[in-house]
Amino acid sequence: MRNWKRNTALAMAAVMTASSIFSVSAAAPEVVTDEALYGNLDYYGTMKSMNIVKGVSLNGQTQISDYGDYSEVKNMTSDIAPQISTTGVTFDGLDGKGRFYYQVTPKSLEEKLPWTVDISYKLNGVPAQAENLAGASGMVEIDIHITPVQDTADYLKNNMLLTVATTIDMTKNLSVEAPGAQIQSLGGTEAVMFAALPGEEKDFVIRIGSDHFSLDAGIVFAMAPATMDGLDKIKDLAQTKDDVKDSVHKLYDGTNAALEAIAGVRPSLNEATQAIKVLDQAREKVHSYGDRLDGNVDTDVQNLNRLANATVELVPHLNTAKSALDDFDLDFRDISTQAKNVEPEIDEVNHDLMALKESLKKTEDVLKNGQSNTKDLQSALDDLSSHLGDTQDDLYGFRKEAKRRVIPATASNAFRGNLKDRVEGLHEALSHAQLVDTSEADARLERYYSELKTAAKKAQDTQEAMDDFLSSTEDTISSLESLLSHPTQDALKNIHDGLGTVNDLQDQSQTLLQGLSQASGKINPLIESATRLSDTMSSYKESAKSGIDSTNYLLGSVSVNLDSARDTLTTIESLFQNTRGDLNDGTKASLKAGTDLIDHALNSMTAVDQLKSANDALKALWDKKVAEFENDNNVLKIDPEARKVSFTSSENAEPNSVQVILRTEEIKVNDEEEKAQQKALEDAKENESPLKRIIGVFSEIFSSILHAFKNM
Repeated sequence: MRNWKRNTALAMAAVMTASSIFSVSAAAPEVVTDEALYGNLDYYGTMKSMNIVKGVSLNGQTQISDYGDYSEVKNMTSDIAPQISTTGVTFDGLDGKGRFYYQVTPKSLEEKLPWTVDISYKLNGVPAQAENLAGASGMVEIDIHITPVQDTADYLKNNMLLTVATTIDMTKNLSVEAPGAQIQSLGGTEAVMFAALPGEEKDFVIRIGSDHFSLDAGIVFAMAPATMDGLDKIKDLAQTKDDVKDSVHKLYDGTNAALEAIAGVRPSLNEATQAIKVLDQAREKVHSYGDRLDGNVDTDVQNLNRLANATVELVPHLNTAKSALDDFDLDFRDISTQAKNVEPEIDEVNHDLMALKESLKKTEDVLKNGQSNTKDLQSALDDLSSHLGDTQDDLYGFRKEAKRRVIPATASNAFRGNLKDRVEGLHEALSHAQLVDTSEADARLERYYSELKTAAKKAQDTQEAMDDFLSSTEDTISSLESLLSHPTQDALKNIHDGLGTVNDLQDQSQTLLQGLSQASGKINPLIESATRLSDTMSSYKESAKSGIDSTNYLLGSVSVNLDSARDTLTTIESLFQNTRGDLNDGTKASLKAGTDLIDHALNSMTAVDQLKSANDALKALWDKKVAEFENDNNVLKIDPEARKVSFTSSENAEPNSVQVILRTEEIKVNDEEEKAQQKALEDAKENESPLKRIIGVFSEIFSSILHAFKNM
């Protein structure tokens, strides 16, 4: 039904447009021209002849000009001869009233019409020549193929509608079949009409069953522009189509981009699934270590408490060690001072001993050289006696000074014991201090302690040497007292006996001198060493005290940090115990929810794929249908307001209307009677004016169409 209505509307448009050449246009100051192209086709659609009839409303104009390359021009209204030139034709001397018709014949038959026509024939399914079909018996099939011309004028290509029509005399034929056509019975005649939209390529088929085939009317092709009311909406429709097409493409691109983005999440979702599984395994492990962590944290807190207490206890030991350093410094200074005080006395005793030694040697020499030299002997003995007295006095003085300035034996023993205790106490304090690793301070304290042990040993050696020296001095003084108790005169009288005594005295003196020299030799280096040690201990004291202060400060900081760490661990332990169950349950539930969410997301990826496939299919279908519509015809390019073009030249003014009427040769049996009738008709037509012939053609077409509409 839809095709029937469309074909009917197109047929009406063609007829109404064609009849416009007989209408009178509204008055205008310029001429108004209507153009109609008439063409005769052979059986197969090839142009045999072509004429263009132009109807002009003169509107008071007495001269008109027309551009084109014409081989012939005929005045169809009056006897005014046309003025033909290479560029066109001019009519001059017109009365300026009514309409003026003239016919032009282009030199070329290759006028570019909107369509080309190709017709073929079959008889009983076998291709046949049209010339041989007149009077044939059987099924005659007429195949009509129309092809749009792409390089013709845009107006003709986009705005012309095509109607293909013929009439079949059913008194001479048996049946008619035309798929897709509108068929109407007009008494004994069947009217067949096809339609094509602008730019549409189509095939039309007409099958006629006959035992004596004829196609007296031939096939008519009418082309007229689409200018009916309502067609102006097509332009808006075309614009809307373009907008919708762009929107569909954008929607497709956007949807596809979104779907591809969603699909791109799939690898990440798979990775997230694996990550959640790993996290869940980690959660189980952490939860399984909960009891063990409780015990470990308790143990750590207890250890921190013990360590903090031990750190606090170290402070008194360090203070004790610091006090011990001051005491050691004072003790070593006392030893150094005492040693320096007795050093002059020792030097004087050494000097007297050397003089005594010389006197003894001199006396010995006198005695050996001769005992009769009494005078020399007397002199030697006097010297010896004098030196013995001096030595005795100096020894008395040294003993007195030594006993006054040097530490007594009991005090010396006490000092040595106290020194030993102090060294051991300091070592114990430093050992306690080594609980904290302070590399720099610890190194200084260790170095000081090593020096301290060396100094203490040398101090003991010095005290022992002083004790030995005092003991030797006491023995020497006793010997000298014994020697000096004998009067010198008795020795002179009893020279022989005195010689023995002198010899004994010499031996004793040698022994005494040797002991005193050894004691003096020990004392002097020890005094020097004690002095150096005192200076060394003084230099190390401040460094050692600084190390102890640093350690003390560090222990204070460590104690504070340990307290803070203990409190932190206690808080963490409490927090862990109070939240472990909730944290484990919450984490487990969160991981499960995340896993379920990802599983659902992955499952939805299948729907995404399906949606993308449907989107692609929808886009392909849209593009296909739009392409089919755009490629199959130019209906959306119809523009009733477009400027019309003249068939003969683009230099001509815009025609009021244009239309094309093409007709193929008839297929009919020409018997003698028919030939005579045909000849008479042709002769009559020869005597008719061109205008009457045109009117006759349109009358026949119009009558056929009119009968068709009356029987709808």
